[in-house]
This record gives sequence, C-alpha cells and structure tokens, in this order.
Amino acid sequence: MKKMLLLVTLLLCLNCGIVMAAVPDIAVAVVHGQFAAEISCEDELMVSVPATGEVSVLKPDRYFVNAEGGTVNLGTQKFGAKSLLFTVKEDSKPIEVNKKAYRGSFEIRIAADGKTLDVVNILPLEQYLYSVAGEEIPVIFPDEAIKAQVIASRSLAYNRLGNRSRLGYDLKASEEGQDYYGLAAEKPAINKLVDATAGMIVTYNGRPIEAVYHQSGGGQTENSSDVWGRYVPYLRSVKDYDWDAPMYNWEKALPASEIERRLATHGHAVGKLESIRLSPLEGGSKMFGNDRTASGRVKEMLFSGSDGTVLLTGTQVQELLGLNSTFFEVQVSRPVPNSIEIPIENPYGIEIGRKEVPIKVSERGVSFKDILKDLHFVSGEKGEMITFKGRGQGSGLGLSQWGARGMANSAPPRSRDYYKEILTHYYTNTRVEKFY
Repeated sequence: MKKMLLLVTLLLCLNCGIVMAAVPDIAVAVVHGQFAAEISCEDELMVSVPATGEVSVLKPDRYFVNAEGGTVNLGTQKFGAKSLLFTVKEDSKPIEVNKKAYRGSFEIRIAADGKTLDVVNILPLEQYLYSVAGEEIPVIFPDEAIKAQVIASRSLAYNRLGNRSRLGYDLKASEEGQDYYGLAAEKPAINKLVDATAGMIVTYNGRPIEAVYHQSGGGQTENSSDVWGRYVPYLRSVKDYDWDAPMYNWEKALPASEIERRLATHGHAVGKLESIRLSPLEGGSKMFGNDRTASGRVKEMLFSGSDGTVLLTGTQVQELLGLNSTFFEVQVSRPVPNSIEIPIENPYGIEIGRKEVPIKVSERGVSFKDILKDLHFVSGEKGEMITFKGRGQGSGLGLSQWGARGMANSAPPRSRDYYKEILTHYYTNTRVEKFY
C-alpha cells in the first residue's frame, strides 16, 4: 500500500511539473599538483580501487599517498592504479587531508601531468556551501545579506559543475573568488541560512549564472566587458550601497624605487621611473579618459623610465602593486620640511650663527600639478612618494558583499525574502528560483 501511495504521489508531481532534482555532488580539488599528501581519520578508512572494485580497510592512523611511478601509492603499498577512493562509514569521524578535516569522501588521482596528485573532495553541494559561506561572509552581517552571498556562491558552483570532468574535479578549493577550507570554516548560524535557502539559484533565461562577487565596489560595480573583455548580460555596472565598507576609500603610498623594483621583477625593466600617465577621476565626473572604464576604473596606464616604457592593464597594476582595486587615481608628492635654517651674518658678511625658521603650511604634502592632467612626473627626489588613492576592494563584478549589507540594513520593515531584491539588483535581469 505504501509503495502504491508513493507511486501515485510521484505521478502527481510529474504531472504538475514540480519534481525537484536531487542535491548534486561537487568535486573540489583541495590539493592540486603535489607529489604527496597526508590522509588520516580517527575511525576506519575504506580505500577502494575504482578500476577493479578492490576494497581494503585501514585502521585509524595517518597515511601518506604519493605519485611515484605514475600511480597512486599508499606509502610503500603500490596499487598500480591511477586513482584511489577513500570513504568512511556513516556517522564516522571526518577524513583529514594535510591535517584539515572535510565532509564527504576523497578520490586521490594522478593529475593531468601524469606525475603529481590531485586530492579531490566529493560531497553534496549544500555541505560545500557550509564552508564557503562560513569563510566568505562575516557571521555578524544581516541574514538577508548572508542569504544573498550563499545563493551567489551556490549559483557560481552550480554553474561550474561538470566543466572539468576530464580532470576529475569541478573546481579547485581556492579559485573563482571563493575559498573552501572544510569543516574549520563552518559556522552554525551560517549553516542554518544555507539550509534555509537550499536549492535556490540565480538564473538568467532559466540557466544558473556565473554569479561572481567581490567585497566592495566603491559606489559603483563594473561591466563584465571592462574586466573580462567579454559581454555578460547580467554582469552590468550598477550602483553599489557599500558606503560603510572599510575599503570604501583607501590609499597606498610607494617610493619610485619600489615601483621600479616591482616592475623589473615582473619583467618590465623601465629603469629610473620618470613619469606615470593616467587620467584623473575628476572628482567623480563621468568625463574620464580612454584609459578608464565608464565607471572610472583603470583600463590601462603607462609607466615611462630612463630605459623605456610599459603599458599595463589596470588589473596588472593592481596585482603588481598590491592595490585593493583598479578604482584609483595617482598623485606624486614630496614632503615639505617643518622648518629651514637661515644663516646669521655680521656687518662684514661673516656667518656668526644660524636660525631655524618654521614653515607654516596647511598641509605637509605638495602635489606636482602638471600641465597635462594625465601625466604625473617623477623626480626621484628624497622623500618623494607616489600615492594611489582609490575606492572599493576586488574586481567590482557582480554582487558586492558590503553593498548587500548596506541594502539589507536599509530594507523596508517586515520585508520578506529581501535577499532576492539584493541579488536581482546586482545581477541584472535575473531571477532567484528553486532549482533543486
């Protein structure tokens, strides 16, 4: 009778079109391209050879796997296989890899180079999100902002499922802008919000989107074509509500010698730095030069020195100089002394002493204002600094985490599911829907 009821219920659901897919598994490479790794568990470990079905039971202990001879070996024990699967019984202690504990099982396989290992954690996507969301978003953020982050991370991960099946994993543990550290990153309060939004995905024309995100947009997010060089219809520049983000405004000052060193280290030896060409932000006006995007972020900038010039993209400059974003302008300045000494002479012109005269200025920095607003000359004088003043943190693409916080804090009273408003604001013309 129970079987008959189950069959009738299933048929009714099929007719209504509301059958949801099961929670998918995700394969995450937590170790990639290493010759060896440590695997351990406080309970018994089952190790099997997928190619033959052979199964062995290992007592609780630490074990070392290696890629010697192009096969996966357990210490000196050679299975002659390209991959081994490690599992535990239900309710057992978690498996640890390199002393980090993870949910799920592990496949350890020879990497694509044929010489090293990939250690791949296989687990339900929802459990993967426990760790990712716990790492990516502060637990003190409003619930609606956390839900928005969870659904963005779920959408991005779902978008990546199967993309690298030939390599044996879907994504690496630290890429796509989201980090996965296993159980250590989980937080119970965030796990509950993952469960509350289970299966919710951001879609565009019915398909899961590439829901990238960043920390803070500095008042405006960015278009995909200005970051990736390709048009993505839902990654459009929109207003960002991140005004209280710690990196909404930032600055970093470097001497010319340090910039010269970093350029040379990355293969751009320009010699003694003489000038930097970058158009100004003009106090937020939209009249930017061709070296900036429509939002004002740097597309490219030119460094000129005694031995040549180099044109770098804004992203290259950000990475090379360790800047928070590409949303910045440049100022070259040198310090003004607090005082100067003047000689005191007698009537015969002989110096008989010196007097210190204070210098009164409203600021202790003097900017070199050049005739060309986009050309910043560098003199190399002692105490000269090149200051990068910017806004925001990250790529500026997609969801802004601090902007989501700002929207959630400003949500109308008693508004329900406000995370949908947040997500559809930052991902243009999308929907938030139950996908499984």
